[in-house]
Amino acid sequence: MSSRSLNSRVVAAAAEALARQGFVTPVDVCLGLGWLHASNVDDWRRGRVDDLEDFLPVHGDRLTELIVCLDSWARERGLEQTEAEYISATPNRRPLRFSSGAPAVVEAAWRTRWVSRDLPVQKRERITKAQDSPALGSSDRRPAKSVPVS
Repeated sequence: MSSRSLNSRVVAAAAEALARQGFVTPVDVCLGLGWLHASNVDDWRRGRVDDLEDFLPVHGDRLTELIVCLDSWARERGLEQTEAEYISATPNRRPLRFSSGAPAVVEAAWRTRWVSRDLPVQKRERITKAQDSPALGSSDRRPAKSVPVS
């Protein structure tokens, strides 16, 4: 798959998630690309696996490219960058990891939530509270549509 093809697929998945929920995360894009399934995210949020990356069919440069494409697209649209808190839905409520041994900058990139500035402040606060709750993660929302490979 060419870089241009991945970029167009990331843009389509990000735009769909933003239109549907008013924000977008790298996890939302992976769901939209078909790289993750809602059940994978549920297992991760429930602490059944240590790293979300274990479910991904791509690694390394492809994931970096996804993050760069999403970041560029979101900045071009003037979306507000916030940090999503991913906490397990387990009794110890531990922070969730995206990748074992990844540098802090990589984990931070995965925790980025891009929010529409057009949303009222109260709605943005509700989004933050709902998404950061262990019970209401991205997989608890309507599943993202897969973006076909062109």
